[in-house]
Amino acid sequence: MTEATSPENLRKFIKQVNFHGQTEEARPRDGMTEDSRNLRKFLESDDPAMVMMGLSMAKTSEVPDDLLPLILSYYMWHDDKTIRAAAKSTFIKLA
Repeated sequence: MTEATSPENLRKFIKQVNFHGQTEEARPRDGMTEDSRNLRKFLESDDPAMVMMGLSMAKTSEVPDDLLPLILSYYMWHDDKTIRAAAKSTFIKLA
C-alpha cells in the first residue's frame, strides 16, 4: 500500500469531499442547521471519544448526505474496532 492510499489519507480525502464531489470550500455552509454543524464537528474530530459521540448522535438525528461517506470510511478503515462497529451500525441504520 502506498502512502497516498493509506487509510489515514483516504479518511482525510473523504472528509474534504462531500457526497457530490464538491470540496469542502465549495460547499455552502449557510444552508446547514446548527445540529448538522455540531454533528460534523464531532465526526471530524481526531478524538475517538468525540467520534463515538458523533456516531451516537447520527443515529438519532437527521444526517446530511455529505456525511454518509465519512461514516462509511470509519466503518471500513478506522483503526479502532469500536469505532468501526459503531460506524457500521450507524451507516446501516441511515443507508
